[in-house]
Amino acid sequence: MIQEITTNIDGEIEILKWRPVAIKPYPNSEHGTMPLHNDDCPHGGEISCESRSGDSLCGGYFGHVGRAVIRCIETLK
Repeated sequence: MIQEITTNIDGEIEILKWRPVAIKPYPNSEHGTMPLHNDDCPHGGEISCESRSGDSLCGGYFGHVGRAVIRCIETLK
């Protein structure tokens, strides 16, 4: 888990906890990704970290760290 100190719109300090999750594209699809290893997502199983539409299905997709790594901000199981 990685911690970042940020400020919100009101100037209050917040601590954001997230972890990097390696991802791969959905098979036979140009859109969306899923965890490289199913257990990397906090919910486990076959759930994706970023849906084909770009929405979060991992319960906390936060953004890309790199081409093949995203940030998930949900507490681990």
